[in-house]
Amino acid sequence: MKIVVFTDHPPNQSDNALISKFENQGYRVLVDSIHKHEIDWIVQNYGNCPHRVYFADSNELYDGIVKELDPRAPFNFIAYFDEAEVLNNADWVYIRLFLKSFLYDGKMPRLTRRMTSLLGGQHSEVAICKNPISKEIENEQPCYSFKKAIFEDRNIALCEVIKPIIVKCADKLDEKILVEQSVPYTIVIRNFATRGFYPVFWSLFICESWGKDNKDIQFLKALWSDLKMEGEFDMDLILDNGMKECNWGNGEGACSGPEVYRKSLTDTLDTLLSKERGYAQ
Repeated sequence: MKIVVFTDHPPNQSDNALISKFENQGYRVLVDSIHKHEIDWIVQNYGNCPHRVYFADSNELYDGIVKELDPRAPFNFIAYFDEAEVLNNADWVYIRLFLKSFLYDGKMPRLTRRMTSLLGGQHSEVAICKNPISKEIENEQPCYSFKKAIFEDRNIALCEVIKPIIVKCADKLDEKILVEQSVPYTIVIRNFATRGFYPVFWSLFICESWGKDNKDIQFLKALWSDLKMEGEFDMDLILDNGMKECNWGNGEGACSGPEVYRKSLTDTLDTLLSKERGYAQ
């Protein structure tokens, strides 16, 4: 479960109290101080994934879905999942009970194995990245994340990269930055046994949103080390070799070009499987 808290700018005392309650439960809270009153934007970005939008008043928690939200209705936060996740009404009832339990200091419901998997936070053993994105970064570089899945029977690897993006600067005197996560980039590496992870380091540059910030390069350099790639990290050489490898479909052994989806790894896998079955997406 992922949490976005919509706040005033700068966040007020009530906003900070709500954020702290989620952080005390181990959640990496994303803070959005721009779109609190932009319902159309919220519908566009969260309307198609499993979600509930919530309003927490002094003693009650109200919930709904964004497409049915009255533009005048107040709300504090949204809980959402990747599009591939399937939740039923019983799941959402349980999630509401869970949220109420720590937002209002009530009794924590007994966590089933499924709920432990869905809820995340301190209730999950799955770590998305080594240094999680926090709501405020003080003199630190926001965290990027990377995960991979290798399908040896198909000789394919999927690699997902998520980068943090700055959405609003707070008072410059406080040197604080509010960040949120971008839509994931998932790189498809075909003929993985031969090519390895090398295409990760040049394929991302086909996306206009990648490479404009030097932090993107710093992340790739750190990833190069983590994946124990051979040789020194040289971005110019990597890009040059990537162009030579693909040659944009010309020549023997050339690949068809970078294959990058702006989807999560799970959603990209679903897309590839659907294409195999003859369904276009």
